[in-house]
Formats: sequence, C-alpha cells, structure tokens
Amino acid sequence: MSITALTQQVRVLAALGERHDEILTPAALAFVGRLAEVFEPRRRDLMKERRRQALRLASGSPLDFPLVTAAVRNDPSWR
Repeated sequence: MSITALTQQVRVLAALGERHDEILTPAALAFVGRLAEVFEPRRRDLMKERRRQALRLASGSPLDFPLVTAAVRNDPSWR
C-alpha cells in the first residue's frame, strides 16, 4: 500500500494486519507524508549531529552538557 502526499511518498513495508485498512487510511498516510515533508530536513540535521557527537565521544571527548543549560541543571526546583 502506498500513497503520494505532496512530494513525499509513504510506503508501508511491514506485513499488513487484519484491520490495517482502519488505521492506514489514505488520509492517515497523507498526514504522515505531510509530516515527513515538513520535518525531514530537521530530522536529517539532527541525525548528522548525532553522528558527529558519536564520533566525538568515540574519540575520547567527554560527555558534557551545554553551558547555557547550567542554570537549569543547578536549580533544584526543576527536579
């Protein structure tokens, strides 16, 4: 089953269940396609940063938090 939504194509690759047609409606697949189109660039950027961070950690860099979040981490009221 597949549907084209804007420029994203949604393809269901898993085996379809007994009542898949109640959940994977054309409208639902179109919605997922629109979400993918809107958020795909950001998702790719986040995945690139994740790979960069993994390489930094693998090369021995310490796992640390951004300095800009120190105030939040040091504030006991958020816990």
